[in-house]
Amino acid sequence: TYLALLGGPEKISFMVQEFKLDEDGDGDISPEEMAAHQDDCDRLVSQALDFLINSGVVGALLLSVLFPQVFIPLIPSDDSLQFFGDTTVMTFYYFYVTNMYLSLFCSLWITYMTLHYYLHITIWMPTTELKMWYVTDLNVMPGVVFVTHVCVISSALALPFGMCVGISSEAAVISGIW
Repeated sequence: TYLALLGGPEKISFMVQEFKLDEDGDGDISPEEMAAHQDDCDRLVSQALDFLINSGVVGALLLSVLFPQVFIPLIPSDDSLQFFGDTTVMTFYYFYVTNMYLSLFCSLWITYMTLHYYLHITIWMPTTELKMWYVTDLNVMPGVVFVTHVCVISSALALPFGMCVGISSEAAVISGIW
């Protein structure tokens, strides 16, 4: 839990690297320290950009999978209606739709925001000092990781309920166990 409170492994990685750059230990990276460790600063910024690119690709892939599924109508099967009844099947259906739309929203958010953050660092931050400030002090990586996890978990939760409604009760049990 302490790892999550600190911002996750991504934030801790940046904190450790920032600590290595701060030779006098005052909590700020001075211009002299930045000049002495220019390669390390550039590597830290490059790692942040690589993380954003990878997260953007994950968001776009999830979006390409989820977008068509959200707009395909899910018709309850006769087997599910007979086994569970109308009320239960509709409850499963609403749970499925809620999780699918949440996943779709999160994948859109991941794709848009990683592109937005990438543009902030590469275009709107002209100096290495500003890029380091953005990467270390204004760290957005834990938020991107959290939303990615929400997207994957909510789509995984939607799967057994969607199978239960659309295919059969046996398929839902198998997907839930899997």
